[in-house]
Amino acid sequence: MTKKIFKIEGMHCASCARNIENSVKKLKDIKSCSVNFATKKLYVEGETNEEEIKKAVSKIGDYKAIYENGENAENKNNEKSEEEDVKESKENKTTTFIIPRLDNPHCAMTIENALKKVNGIKNMELNINMHKAKIIYSGEKIKVREAIIDAGYEIAGEEKVEEDIDLIEMQKAKKRMWIAWLFAIPIAIIGILFERILGIENFIIKILP
Repeated sequence: MTKKIFKIEGMHCASCARNIENSVKKLKDIKSCSVNFATKKLYVEGETNEEEIKKAVSKIGDYKAIYENGENAENKNNEKSEEEDVKESKENKTTTFIIPRLDNPHCAMTIENALKKVNGIKNMELNINMHKAKIIYSGEKIKVREAIIDAGYEIAGEEKVEEDIDLIEMQKAKKRMWIAWLFAIPIAIIGILFERILGIENFIIKILP
């Protein structure tokens, strides 16, 4: 089975990717077909020739498919050795990915279905309001990232959690200190005024640190 790879020009959104994928799937002798919106690549497995695939892409819109390679693509994807599989970490890891286009239930379902196909996924929490996906996994992070990107969603970054806990706590403590002084200073000033004007001993100043 030959695997062909095409670069797609003129593709601007995930909807474009779905339309291209659906058009190519209708061709005869297509075993599988997927479009990676992030990398602008079309992956096809089957015996259909390149020209037929190009026509299927261009006929549905202002798209152009440029054939890159394919004969050895399937072998290259299977180059990972058994030794590398053994070395893969078995400990659970947690990463929160920032995904700008994760903004509706349909997108969340698409990403969730893509991640379910990745070995080692233990749990996932997708927040469409915060545009974040918190993933717990035991395998390689790159596999998780590729699954999200292959589903048509760009990853803007990763949110650090554990590493920043100390810094966050320090910032909170500093904020509490400023709030305390914000209240203490006016009280001290009022106490001084009472002492100067009314001759009342300023007990407030004595108790302030």
